[in-house]
Amino acid sequence: MLVRGMQTGRTKTVGVMLPFVDEFYGHIINGVHDELVKEDHVPLVLCSFQEQQPGESERISTELQQIYRMIDRRVDGIILHPVDDAVSDEYLHEILDRHIPLISVDRELEYAHADFVGTDDERIGALAAERFIELGHNRLGQIAGPSAVTTGSRRRQGFERAAAKAGVQCLTVISSKVNDGSREIPKLFQSEPRPTVIFAGNDILASQTYKVAKQLGLQIPRDLSVIGCSNLTVSRLLTPELSTFEHFPEKIGAEAAKLLLRRLKHPDAKTDKLPDPRRVIVDAKYIERSSTAAPPRD
Repeated sequence: MLVRGMQTGRTKTVGVMLPFVDEFYGHIINGVHDELVKEDHVPLVLCSFQEQQPGESERISTELQQIYRMIDRRVDGIILHPVDDAVSDEYLHEILDRHIPLISVDRELEYAHADFVGTDDERIGALAAERFIELGHNRLGQIAGPSAVTTGSRRRQGFERAAAKAGVQCLTVISSKVNDGSREIPKLFQSEPRPTVIFAGNDILASQTYKVAKQLGLQIPRDLSVIGCSNLTVSRLLTPELSTFEHFPEKIGAEAAKLLLRRLKHPDAKTDKLPDPRRVIVDAKYIERSSTAAPPRD
């Protein structure tokens, strides 16, 4: 393999970098793995780190260090879940200058020449608001993910736009962390009048919403309806079971691998102009369970 790699310039290895924080990313890796193996390619999987704790900066590898490790091992392409969605071509120049195909999954790199495979997060937010409105609610609330993260910001925007279009009240609080809204969620319950529904940017934030509601003596869905995102295992373990959106992460991983393999088979001419990014959208599916109901009677 080493000799063939030297002869052809291809190693048949693909760098894959995602955070190892919950099963969502594990399913993406499964999808990537299965598609690559079909084409006799091997994934080189490294971990990215999203939310470093104080004092851990020296112990935890940075995203760029992981990228350099993959490049040093001469990967043919890279599939990653970016730590920072706002990075530019300059940040990724080590990849782009070498014309290494780059696929971003789940989060989109809006300011860089990278392909994207994920869901339509703005539509997810809109569908959540529309479902609450269909049930008769007119005081909507949401705990959104960080504004700097495309998934969180787009779901928030979709939810707010659908609420505005319907002419209903919408209160939004924004979590400073992807999976920890413990400081922000109580603000939704302190408003007068209190929202009768909460759309959570992900299932972890939804589970924290359950906890706050219980502390306040509110019963779901009698007093409060909740919808989450991602269909994690926790969504089925909550009582009542959580209504949420299935993102099909394994399909996202498979589509990312297919797109990268197409890039390798049909490379763009190596000119000074970078190829236009491609976008593949995997449709999400709303799963209604027991956490949503008509609004309580005032």
